[in-house]
Amino acid sequence: MWSRLYSQFTGDNTPTLDLQQEQNVHTNSSSPNHLVILVNGLFGSRYNWDYISEVLHEHLDTTTTLIHVSKANEFTATYAGIDACGSALAAEIRNIITASPSLQRISFIGHSMGGLISRYAAGELYNTENSSIASLKPCHFISMATPHLGCEPEETSPAQIPLVSWLQLPFGLDNLVNTISPTISSTLYRRSGGQFFLSDSDNDQLPLLYRLSQDCPLENRYFWSALASFETRTAYANSTGDYFVGWANSSIRDIHELPRFLPGTKGRGVVREDPLEMAWSPESRPSVEKCGDAVGLDPGHGHVATSVNDILDASTAQDLVSKEEEIKNDAPTLHSIPNALNRTSTIDSTSTINIDGFNAGVGIPEPAVNIAEPRGTRKSKSEYIKASLTSLRQLQWRRIDCCFAGAAMPLLAHQHMQVQRKWINYEGMATAKHLALQLAAMEEILKRTRSGDAAGAGAAPSGCGEGQRIK
Repeated sequence: MWSRLYSQFTGDNTPTLDLQQEQNVHTNSSSPNHLVILVNGLFGSRYNWDYISEVLHEHLDTTTTLIHVSKANEFTATYAGIDACGSALAAEIRNIITASPSLQRISFIGHSMGGLISRYAAGELYNTENSSIASLKPCHFISMATPHLGCEPEETSPAQIPLVSWLQLPFGLDNLVNTISPTISSTLYRRSGGQFFLSDSDNDQLPLLYRLSQDCPLENRYFWSALASFETRTAYANSTGDYFVGWANSSIRDIHELPRFLPGTKGRGVVREDPLEMAWSPESRPSVEKCGDAVGLDPGHGHVATSVNDILDASTAQDLVSKEEEIKNDAPTLHSIPNALNRTSTIDSTSTINIDGFNAGVGIPEPAVNIAEPRGTRKSKSEYIKASLTSLRQLQWRRIDCCFAGAAMPLLAHQHMQVQRKWINYEGMATAKHLALQLAAMEEILKRTRSGDAAGAGAAPSGCGEGQRIK
């Protein structure tokens, strides 16, 4: 206990266990094959993951899964810049893999800035020859309240800062805030603060957050390709109450694409989610859908999530499905949820699905690669944000929308989502369990799909997580 308090107040990030000892603590096996990395955000620490780590251990197969809470970037160390933090995380991952030679696949769960750090590390570790990340097969990428597009004070921008909008500043003063916000951010959060506002560019370097949405061959960083290589991608986003990260930003949508909630919606967690299958790219989805047993893990439609109590009482994703089926066309918090999302619909590489003007981005074709513009190219911040959004939307994302307007402290939505401190962020416990159940369900689907493919081919299972480490 005392060592933990000491590290919290001093910022001492020295681990108290070596990697082999930690592996024995966080898995029930000495030979796990799946590495799940949990990455904290700005001024965060390993302790922010205590509750989520607990529920992940409860619902994932700990005989095959190594759940590692990153210690590479904590407290003020996160001010060093997304790139510096990403490189530190990449080094940490290399050490884990060296200590655990049985690992074959890798997944990331990043909260807030942790999602950006994870994207940088993945791009640094990405191998273009075999689409691996540190010689491991990329499986799941999950971001939670992550400012994927950076920050922009403009209220109409998908990267807008909710706090600035809430202030309702008079004309003239709002322009002043827009002007000084990047300077204030850089002063408070140093290099990371400048990167959030895309004010880190010069004549020789483009803004980091723009580069994170592209491949940068000259730097040997393949950020877009690394993100595209994951089997599934999921974005948890707060619709209200998040003072730092806007709904459009964390859900990778434009402002006009956001679902419309009924006035007075009082949520305490997940209030809307895409079907589980939407986490997979369109070309991968058929192999998921053909697994009959796996279909039962998801009702196959856009729906309002079950209640907080139902999530907390559930033991498996199947328990949630039975509840969700009862309300699949009963949407108390959305204007409508059309039947276009039921599993009998044909979803191919050219179709789109709209929910009250929200384009799920199902059928956007994925280009072979996105290459960052040459150095020295000059654009406005708004243009860089738009280009980043366009690039990220070329990938398939499953979007899960949360609302904590009904919570005792609704303006702590950013912290509630991660349950950073259980005694004050307890409202997010259902969301944390939802995350664990969804990850467990995706793992089960992959497992059953691999088994089905192997039976049909008459060979040993292959694919995500089976076989040998990628060479």
